Amino acid sequence: MKPQDIFNLIIKVGPYIKKVLKELSSYESRVRELAKDVSKLQRKQKRVQSKAREEERRHGRTIDDEVVQWLKGVDQIICLYGNFLKDEESQYAVFSNGYLPKPAIRYRLSVMVIYITKRVKGLLDTNLDNFSYLSGPPSFDADFDNIRYEMYESRNQTRAEIMAALADSNVGLIGVYGLSGVGKTSLIKEVAMEVKVNMFDEVIMVNVTSRPDIRSIQGQIADNLGVELKEESESGRAARLREILKNPKDKTLLILDNMVVKLDLNMLGIPSANIASSQTNHKTLMISSSEQLLLRQTDGRRIRKIRVEALTEEEAESMFKTMAEMGEDSTFKSLAAQIAKKCRGLPMTIVTTATALKGKSLPIWKDAYRRLESQNLTARPEFSTKLSYELLEDKELKHTFLICARMNHDALITDLVRYCIALGLFQGIYTVREATDRVHALVAKLKDLSLLSDSFSRDRFTMQDVVRDAALSIASQQMNAFALTKGKLDEWPDIDKLKRYTAISFDHCDLTDLMKEFSKPINCPRLRVFHLDNKDPLLHIPDNFFNAMKELRLLTLIGLHLSSLSSIKCLKKLRMLCLERCKLGDLSAIGELEKLRVLSLSGSDYDKLPAEFSQLTKLQILDMSDSFKLENIPAGVLSSLTSLEELYAGSSHIWKGQGNANLSELRQLNQLTTLDIQIPKITHFPENLFFDRLDSYKIVVREFNEYPEWDFKVLEMCEASRYLALQPENGFDIHHWKGIKILFERVENLLLGQLNDVDDIFSELNYEGFPYLKYLSIASNSKVQSIINSKNQNLPEKAFPELESLFLYEVNNMQHIFQSKFTPDSFCNLKIIKIKRCGQLKNVFFSSMIQHLSALETMEVSDCKSLKEIVTMKRDSNRSTDDIKFPGLRSLTLQYLSELNGFYTDDASTGKQALNTKPGELFDEKLDVNDCMNLRYLLSLSMAKILMNLQSLYVSQCGMMESIFKMEVSLTDIEKAFYKILHVIYASISCPTLLCGNSITVYDLQVPWS
Repeated sequence: MKPQDIFNLIIKVGPYIKKVLKELSSYESRVRELAKDVSKLQRKQKRVQSKAREEERRHGRTIDDEVVQWLKGVDQIICLYGNFLKDEESQYAVFSNGYLPKPAIRYRLSVMVIYITKRVKGLLDTNLDNFSYLSGPPSFDADFDNIRYEMYESRNQTRAEIMAALADSNVGLIGVYGLSGVGKTSLIKEVAMEVKVNMFDEVIMVNVTSRPDIRSIQGQIADNLGVELKEESESGRAARLREILKNPKDKTLLILDNMVVKLDLNMLGIPSANIASSQTNHKTLMISSSEQLLLRQTDGRRIRKIRVEALTEEEAESMFKTMAEMGEDSTFKSLAAQIAKKCRGLPMTIVTTATALKGKSLPIWKDAYRRLESQNLTARPEFSTKLSYELLEDKELKHTFLICARMNHDALITDLVRYCIALGLFQGIYTVREATDRVHALVAKLKDLSLLSDSFSRDRFTMQDVVRDAALSIASQQMNAFALTKGKLDEWPDIDKLKRYTAISFDHCDLTDLMKEFSKPINCPRLRVFHLDNKDPLLHIPDNFFNAMKELRLLTLIGLHLSSLSSIKCLKKLRMLCLERCKLGDLSAIGELEKLRVLSLSGSDYDKLPAEFSQLTKLQILDMSDSFKLENIPAGVLSSLTSLEELYAGSSHIWKGQGNANLSELRQLNQLTTLDIQIPKITHFPENLFFDRLDSYKIVVREFNEYPEWDFKVLEMCEASRYLALQPENGFDIHHWKGIKILFERVENLLLGQLNDVDDIFSELNYEGFPYLKYLSIASNSKVQSIINSKNQNLPEKAFPELESLFLYEVNNMQHIFQSKFTPDSFCNLKIIKIKRCGQLKNVFFSSMIQHLSALETMEVSDCKSLKEIVTMKRDSNRSTDDIKFPGLRSLTLQYLSELNGFYTDDASTGKQALNTKPGELFDEKLDVNDCMNLRYLLSLSMAKILMNLQSLYVSQCGMMESIFKMEVSLTDIEKAFYKILHVIYASISCPTLLCGNSITVYDLQVPWS
């Protein structure tokens, strides 16, 4: 080769050689940088996994595919990094023991480092904006979730009868009955979904059960109606509910499901007098397996009874095959038809049996049918439940199912988690968070198998009575469990049975006489669970009662007077102690239970915790919620609970300092992830807070009892895992409390009182746009001027993407709520906005905001003396009045707005001052206008067509109003519209221009009152 050729070759390969040499020379620094980047990625992965778990498990949201793929990508690259670290030749890629690195190996690994680094940086830079989405409809639809329901021909006539009864103004009581498992509840849920849209303002469904809890049922009804029951007595609460349900403005359907015993409807708060009268808009629908019970329930009053029949053989076979997800094997098809026939057309039995057999082998199918055939059985719910249980291959799933059967209806998942921890159910799981995730997965599996059912909220579950009875039978036979509900125990079971029992449960039973007769211990050497929900407050438990229960793991005592707890000292293996709604004396004996994992004193009467509690170093959950008399916890006790993960101390008054517990102790609890506390003064906060470690919290600074409005109270009951309420005395400068501001980053439910030096919520509290916030309420604040007011109007901002409700109460310095430009996903989930007593407010929205409010369902504005319009059309806006569209708005209420000119006012002086919008694009259910004295016209632009969808229209105390319609419309449209309205239009005598004799004047058309 000539010298010139060699030179040319060097020129060509020089850059490549230079690159190789560079990679070879910087290998060590690249490896160090990669280690740092991987560490960052792992931390981000942990945060994303935690959030995904919370969004999916707790909030029922579906994780976005981009996030799922990102997590998979992280797993892959971390696995590749692990392989790099394990490479056996890596020792030859670096200087070691005086030996030079081997260039080939060093280059190969350097290339791998560069590739991994590029992938890691790409994953770190990925912006996961759209993290999750709701996989189903909003709250009402979630309550009436009916995914598996299929409408069959035999049900159409029954459904039509129910719809006709609901539409009949002369029918106040409706009874739906049929065999257990025939599908009554599923059918009614389908009906409820339809009538909520076009017949009723509120549809409420409560599960009554065989052990109705009056107070709980009253609470469920109140929550759905949006009221707070402050009355202590059940009779007082009932009187309040009756008054609300009698309100002629709101049409309410109350569904009482699973009625097994006769109820005192009057005590529940359900109007009984004149219940079938057209004077009330309330209807009650009762679901029961017994026709005779429905007749007894009504005491001779008129009731429309409707029977739900079983499916036909063809329908039953079709449902069975669908639920079993069968293939094309003819043998399976033949067996499916035979087993389905044994199910007697009962959907619940069909679903449970088919689901149990789904995916099982042919011999299992044959065995199931053989058992039915040989005993000449029909596949009753009990048989299908036991079959499902027997075919469960997972022991954890079996044990969880039996634990659920011992719990109450509408039980909390958090309680199930505690029980599973107490019984040591999960092997290899040591933290509450891990146990919670496992329980959520098991509950979801049991729901898929139709062994559990959804309750009225996502954090609860329930079990059908027929399933529960079968489960308790299984527990009695296989687990040697004894349970008694609302009965009287005359004598203890015989000695041999007591020796075999592993669980004993008494729920509202009479044990007083029996306890007096037995002064000696009850010998239960295998007993692991003892549960007593007391009926008699005078019941006394002997001091030595638990002495022969050495294996006890879970002890629950509810509603007892326990002056001494010395009897529990011997329970050295106890892992959970629940003393709820008890009157307690000296608690020092609890400190000797060194293996205790869960301690609940919720709702009990005691004033202090003893110093001996510092010995509970394995305690993971401490629940002191609703301990109103608790005022003293010795300093150092809480900081000694080094394993504590969850602390509930709401409604207690313990943060006083001066030898008492203080918040700074909680900094030493490195495992703490859940906190529920109420703090009287901001000065009790330590300087260096620990809130950044919390996954879930409810933190209230000062009580909010001075606000009577339900809208603000109900926020505490929302299904949000991070709740913060701040109302310090005389306000305070939030900017000096960086520890508290950390909470704004992930808060879901926020209630703000008086804050000094905060004008703009968005820019001063969380410039990231409150990405997780769902419920925002501001009350009695004289400083805040806006929710968001961008100083740079040209910069689009993503703000409040998850916000569902906004409540403003006495925000006296606010003139405009929103003043900014937003990205399309800002405010996209806002469903409810309620504004009251905001005296300086000029409008609710600018026209540029309207495009973001497609999800808005309810708008209420009242007692805002300066409000001139709801929507302001800006002069520099290119939008026309045709752009005012609220496609989801169902209810609009305008009350006590003395300066209101119209729904919008075009400030370009167009002169249009009315509720002016395109037909069908404003509201479709309820319009209520009251005491708006400056409003001259209510509707315009052919609004009669909107009334075709309107359910209720109320006009009251509008003395300046000249007519309902500003523009003339055809007689045909008006006639059709008013025939569709389900409520009588009401106009008081303070609207004289609207009244003419016994009619409402709409131009020259006379529309009768009734």
